[in-house]
Amino acid sequence: MDSKKFIFIETPEGRELSYPRQKGEPFFDELSVDYCSVKKYLAQFKSGNLQNEYFSEVLCVNKGSFVLQQSEQKVWLKEDQALFVPQGVPFCIENDSKSEGQIYRLGFHGGQIEKLLNAARLDNKQPVCRNVSSKDIYKSIDTILDSRNDGVLGAAIRAREILEVVILLMETAKKERDISQNRTNNIYVQSAVNFINNHYGENIDVQSIADSLGISRSYFTVLFQKITDTTPSHYLMNVRMEAAERLLTGTDMLVADVAEKCGFSNAYSFSTSFRKRYGLSPAQYRRQKQENNE
Repeated sequence: MDSKKFIFIETPEGRELSYPRQKGEPFFDELSVDYCSVKKYLAQFKSGNLQNEYFSEVLCVNKGSFVLQQSEQKVWLKEDQALFVPQGVPFCIENDSKSEGQIYRLGFHGGQIEKLLNAARLDNKQPVCRNVSSKDIYKSIDTILDSRNDGVLGAAIRAREILEVVILLMETAKKERDISQNRTNNIYVQSAVNFINNHYGENIDVQSIADSLGISRSYFTVLFQKITDTTPSHYLMNVRMEAAERLLTGTDMLVADVAEKCGFSNAYSFSTSFRKRYGLSPAQYRRQKQENNE
């Protein structure tokens, strides 16, 4: 890119760098800056309709609170938030705070940017707001503004900083996916725990629990163990054993009835599992508890 074509303006309100693209002028293959600025906006400022025909843009609020409107959609943008506006999408900027605000803006194109934006889960039709580490975006934009007269080296620096901003948005998207996935996973596990607590007295096993969630047994087992540090079969057994202990010490229920009440197929299976856990048969455990309470 020919750095001589850049127009740089510096005023008390801020700094602005732009590349005045002519109609029909070919796009650059490398990542290239079309517009870059750090500007102050007075309280109650409202722009006219803006539309970047040739480039996508990232806006990041450094100070204040802004509303960006696109058709009937409004996006509230506060400090430490970045907004991605796709190429060709019209919008306007409004400072909705009672004091002066400041926005960092970066417009860019090229370098198979569409693939990068897809990886960052940035829609090519609607603005997307992200909570980001804004200081990194500020640093990149300041670096771009300082590189305006650096020729080929400046073009390389600008491409690098654009990539840094997009990578930051990609990393934020990954964190959002991870949080969303963890939330989903936690819902699965919590649903499994609720199912076990409500149905441990029935003839259920790991497969039936997984079926109740609508997921495979293998996936459920791995997921449950990852979040709880125990297997679903072990958790089910613990719930059954704890219930059996309460019934043995708090009621006169027969051992066979306790076994049935806690979901065991027969008294022998129950006694074997109980002895393995407590070192005593159910009857011995009951007598010992009764003697200790006398």
